[in-house]
Amino acid sequence: MPKVLAEHLQKAIQTSTARELPAEATNYSYLMAELLGVDAASQLETQLDPFSQTYKKGVPKEARHAMVFHGLNWEYDPVLEMWVTLGDIGLATIDDLNVWASFQGKLAVNRAKNRIHMYFHLGANQWYYFEYQASLGLMKCQFQEMNLEDDETPLSVKFDGSKDREFVEGSKELTWSSFALSNKLRKNFVNLFREFDN
Repeated sequence: MPKVLAEHLQKAIQTSTARELPAEATNYSYLMAELLGVDAASQLETQLDPFSQTYKKGVPKEARHAMVFHGLNWEYDPVLEMWVTLGDIGLATIDDLNVWASFQGKLAVNRAKNRIHMYFHLGANQWYYFEYQASLGLMKCQFQEMNLEDDETPLSVKFDGSKDREFVEGSKELTWSSFALSNKLRKNFVNLFREFDN
């Protein structure tokens, strides 16, 4: 993930009304064991701070991914033909940054179309929508930020000034594109779910 986007999202989540969601409160250890193997996951656990339940010296290389979610409840929606999350979503890390928070949002996986939708609803006027199209190696991003502090730079300014548009996640090269002025993709997605009527 582009560093400018990762850092901006981390700050946006941590300064919102998101609640803490430590590793011990969810299936994070099991998730790491599935991804890395039991021994490597046990080694990672020793790097978690016993009080804050975050990585002491930043996220270890073995556990770094664009976004690592945890504490999710999923169900298959036969009408939408997608796996969707129920309730709040938990985000452990973004790339090499600690997040460990739970907030309103929705994840949906459409396996038939190789597409993942991610929606972070941090307030009525602050949201972030991502759509990953695996077949194209493309991640689309839309966002709205209306309640920023006076000294904060909007993501649109940071993102447009960044040359860090292409990155490698695992063995895939991905390209980010940002559509800050239109919210059509986000609107089409959130209209499927009642909890985002506002």
